[in-house]
Amino acid sequence: MKIVSWNVRGIGSGKKRGVIKENLLKMRPDFVVLQETKKEILEEKLVGSLWKARNRSWVALPAEGRSGGIIIIWDVRGVRVQNSLVGRFSVSIEVEEGDGSWWFTGVYGPNDYKERKEFWEELYGLHTICGPKWCLGGDFNVVRFCHEKYPLGRRTRSVRQFDELIRELELKDLALQNASFTWSNFRETPVKCRLDRFLFIEEWGAGKSDIRQETGSRTCSDHMPLILDTSPVSWGPTPFRLENMWLGHSSFRQECEKWWRVIEVEGWESYKIMEKLRALKEYIKVWNKKIFGDTRIIKKEVVDKIDEIDKKEENRQLGDGERELRVRLRNQLEEIIFKEMVAWRQKMKFRWIKEWDYNSAMFHRMVSYWRNKNVINRIIREDELVLTDQREIVNEIVSFYENLYKETSTGWWDFEEITWGSISVERAEWLERPFEEEEIKKAVFGCDREKSPGPDGFTGGFFQDC
Repeated sequence: MKIVSWNVRGIGSGKKRGVIKENLLKMRPDFVVLQETKKEILEEKLVGSLWKARNRSWVALPAEGRSGGIIIIWDVRGVRVQNSLVGRFSVSIEVEEGDGSWWFTGVYGPNDYKERKEFWEELYGLHTICGPKWCLGGDFNVVRFCHEKYPLGRRTRSVRQFDELIRELELKDLALQNASFTWSNFRETPVKCRLDRFLFIEEWGAGKSDIRQETGSRTCSDHMPLILDTSPVSWGPTPFRLENMWLGHSSFRQECEKWWRVIEVEGWESYKIMEKLRALKEYIKVWNKKIFGDTRIIKKEVVDKIDEIDKKEENRQLGDGERELRVRLRNQLEEIIFKEMVAWRQKMKFRWIKEWDYNSAMFHRMVSYWRNKNVINRIIREDELVLTDQREIVNEIVSFYENLYKETSTGWWDFEEITWGSISVERAEWLERPFEEEEIKKAVFGCDREKSPGPDGFTGGFFQDC
């Protein structure tokens, strides 16, 4: 999901709308919220000149004269909106997602202190209405910290109130990835502030692998467009990763043994094992699609069937077949939830939690934490140049390790005044002796089953069970 928030300072000019449209084409958001439209009436033709999506819909807060105004526009093919709310300083939409929904609020904060008090009250009220899955963003017209203004500003009453609101509502406030400020007055000695931001409740972010907040190009306004992106960073094809929940299936071990016998590779033993494991992955991928499919879809279908039988029972007595079907469906649901738990437990990397002793929300939060921690959004080169472009990051990493492991000189290591000792012949022979089967078994079965897969994608649990 990608959301763009932008204070565009008016959409009356056709040329300006063309620039806005060009920027949105590059950013490719799922929906966009624009502040300061300065339009009391919005028509289809005008909205169409802002965003190219044909199947679009929108909800707007009209401007008051020549000031204010908010519009949220979305592509109905990718975003399903169930409800909407229009306040004095905000526009909110309820977005359908999976089995539930979440709320997004686009805001434009006032400059007047008395009106700002009403703005805070509106946000407190929306927090109650929108519930735990809530994200909001826009131009708040106030900074949260003194260092978010240059030259350094003082901690005013509005700054304190904004900070208190974020803390009281337990909103997450992510750092900007590629900028410090979002607004400038463009003077010779400019005043710069971070007036625009996205905030969200932790439960909204649970389960999202990577959440990034960054700015776009400031092309037609004194505000930068702000981008909230929850889609995973694409580093190329997703590598194979064995899920430990597959090991619990009754047919998995037998199928692996059958595939292993079918795969034939010529060469020395280590090479044969490596190539057979590589070929085995393709068999496992096909098996997974056939047996497991998408567990979320299957789980929803099972729950819907159980609900259907329960509704029938309200009006009449169930037959023997229907009662037996409900028992089988409940057992199937229990099995699906257990498999999900095994998968989340593996991804969360917590080995002290016992089976069935888990909290799904905590699992999602911890997985999001580990994924966010492992994401590379920027790197600093040796010449202190900061790289944020994904392609440049990939090229720099490849170049670094190519040079790191490249032999730059020939000969032995030589350090001044250090005498290198040599091991005995007996010790050398012991180190070079062939591995014993018992040694290998001890090493394999000493591994933690829940540890992350190795470079080949197979976990310790796979080698222990298969």
